[in-house]
Amino acid sequence: MHKVYDVAQRIGQAEIAVLGAKGVNILTNVGESAGQSVPHFHVHVIPRYVAGEGGFQLTMKAQDTSKMDLPLLARSISEKMK
Repeated sequence: MHKVYDVAQRIGQAEIAVLGAKGVNILTNVGESAGQSVPHFHVHVIPRYVAGEGGFQLTMKAQDTSKMDLPLLARSISEKMK
């Protein structure tokens, strides 16, 4: 488990550097009541941008990703982690 969160921290640091995030939330959901719909382990690394918005919320506003080059962003984050 320790290695999983080490990688999550590195991803978060890369998101801050590449995406200009001001911080990140790192979490996992366990059980249906926690929002888990498929029973498997995974970790969310969620970039955060605006301070003072009330912290983490389970319902987040979706961004329009149609104009984003998501493969390029993924490569940039991956490269930053090396």
